[in-house]
Amino acid sequence: MRTLLLLAVAALPAAAMDLFDFSDLRVGVDTVGNKYETTFNGSTADQDWDSATRYNADWVAGTSLILIGVAYGLGGTYDVRTSGVLDQTSTIGHVQVGPYLSLGPVQLELLGLAGIGTSKISNSSTEDTSSVDEYGINLGLTASLLHLTAGIRGGWLQQTADFDVSGGQSLRVKSNDYTAGAWVGWRF
Repeated sequence: MRTLLLLAVAALPAAAMDLFDFSDLRVGVDTVGNKYETTFNGSTADQDWDSATRYNADWVAGTSLILIGVAYGLGGTYDVRTSGVLDQTSTIGHVQVGPYLSLGPVQLELLGLAGIGTSKISNSSTEDTSSVDEYGINLGLTASLLHLTAGIRGGWLQQTADFDVSGGQSLRVKSNDYTAGAWVGWRF
């Protein structure tokens, strides 16, 4: 039985190559623009993050069509944002889909993403956990050598979370800004 299990695990990369033209496992880090907006009981204020960083782990695969291909993926993000007013951490699962153009070992990708997860805010007077949703788009450039792959990306991301704070009052935290990042990975 153990031998069958080991053979099945060893066959997974070969099966991935049969189903997809490429299949990557990627880990990376992105920086996010520093603008965000808070809405507290109907009153809106613009704020700035002191730092905003996203740590990503993704599986991205693609299937070639005639001139371009379609890439799709699943992933997870740990998002950490801090300011003098508010700290926010989020854990988000997301899906990605979009076209890609392969030029030998270099690939250009335009991937839309949508995600949902949980978010926690804290400041000197309150702490709360809520759901968070996000959507955006990334333009990426990928290079591969043998099984190693690396890339850079830039894009736009909107993220929204609604919290209950201070005796049932509502706080909405909304970010709508650029992203830029890099990743490394393994291509099957």
